[in-house]
Amino acid sequence: MTRSDFIKTKAEYLKGRDALCFPSSLRTLTRQRSICNRWLVYVSLAGLLLGCNIAAAASYDVYLLAGQSNMDGRGQASDLPAEQRQPFEHAIIFYRNLPHTSEGWKPLGPGYSIPPKYEGTLPSQTFGPELGFARAMLDGQPLKKLALIKGSKGGTSLRTDWNPGSQGDPDSQGPRYRDFIETIRLATNQLTQRGETYTLRGLLWHQGESDSKSSVKDYQQRLDQLIIRIREDLGVADLPVIVGEVFDNRKRDNVRAAIRAVGTSGPRVGFVSSDDTTTWDEGTHFDAPSQLLLGQRYAEAICNVQTRDARSRPKVVCFGDSITKRGYPKILSGLVDVDSINAGVAGNTTSQALRRVQSDVLDHSPEVVVILFGTNDMRIDSERAFVPVDKYKDNLTAIINDCRGAGSKVVLCTLPPIDPGPYFTRHDRNAFEQSGGLPALVARYQAAAADVAKKCDVPLVDLQSLLTNDPEWLSNDGVHPSNAGNAIIAAHIAKAVSVLCREATTP
Repeated sequence: MTRSDFIKTKAEYLKGRDALCFPSSLRTLTRQRSICNRWLVYVSLAGLLLGCNIAAAASYDVYLLAGQSNMDGRGQASDLPAEQRQPFEHAIIFYRNLPHTSEGWKPLGPGYSIPPKYEGTLPSQTFGPELGFARAMLDGQPLKKLALIKGSKGGTSLRTDWNPGSQGDPDSQGPRYRDFIETIRLATNQLTQRGETYTLRGLLWHQGESDSKSSVKDYQQRLDQLIIRIREDLGVADLPVIVGEVFDNRKRDNVRAAIRAVGTSGPRVGFVSSDDTTTWDEGTHFDAPSQLLLGQRYAEAICNVQTRDARSRPKVVCFGDSITKRGYPKILSGLVDVDSINAGVAGNTTSQALRRVQSDVLDHSPEVVVILFGTNDMRIDSERAFVPVDKYKDNLTAIINDCRGAGSKVVLCTLPPIDPGPYFTRHDRNAFEQSGGLPALVARYQAAAADVAKKCDVPLVDLQSLLTNDPEWLSNDGVHPSNAGNAIIAAHIAKAVSVLCREATTP
């Protein structure tokens, strides 16, 4: 997506320090001609101050590289042919492995790696997969420009060092994750200050040796959560992520299986095998030829994901109220190979939804429609909002019939749980008590949606049951999803949507 309003920023976190600020979309920053003109004098002066000769603004494809020692790289630069030890003309790198840094953007070449006990300056004598990756990405594309943001450190684990924690809570996050987000901020800010544009294209991840004692389930869940969180923190819900397999020394079966499971789990992720690689030590660190091979495989994997992007994907309209509007549809498109359209309107009931089903849903000609209403329908404290349960069932049935009549498949959801504590700080408890109480009323609307799904023979995602014992999904207002909750809801809905999309696109 192209954005010209690059000056807008998204305040992030870090207690006691300046807030991390990202442009409103890191995915693409493109300036209008008038804005560029105002920056010409500044960029020229900045170029003089930095000792740079900036002739014209460049446009970069940005890739993020993260992980432990094999992403950092232990391949020996001395094993490279002379021509491969030369700096790239069309690729730059921003490297940060505290306390070592590249001190800003530099031409890509060997040496942006810190081997054990290294105390010298950069570039060092080692390299990672970035050289093979850049060479493969630039092959046959002389006009392409790459910018690699590399934040990696040997001996670090996903369990602690790379733990993404909770969004906006640095105390819950591992030091490497915090440093990596800071590295991205610093690197992209420098591109912006230089008057250059960029597009965030993907993340390359290679890690796992330090988590070899983890179970398959634990490592897979941690890696899934890392991917979800970094997409949230960067504001790119469908960021492509490629995960690399650690070397098989017969002691890493669990983590290898987990990495493969994550890398083959959906259209927005990819997997890089370590088959046919060799190490210079006893089965851990890839040698120079293998680092080049892995880099080439990362390039092939990311290109495969990007090629899938270029295809026409099924459309999914997410039709609902503020729970939908809050953002799960954006995450859904990163979990299933679809274009999701957010048709959520705050405060809406099924009666209001019927009046906009044509313009907000059917006019998009979707293959699948996800329907999620009920939280406002059961507002017995509001004469304007309240939709009796029988009318609620009739409305849902009418919406489903309209969608089917237009050729769309349907997923129906029950309303999610409500926390009465914060809820009744805004609503009249007495009105609900006179109708048997909030839990009983919610249960009636849950049962109504389930009954409609059964009679209409459409798949049901029972969010009421699925989320009841998962407090992480709910925000402090007792009704709407948290950031984590959007991802949780999207994951539940994705299972039903993926099945229907396969049916819709199968001849």
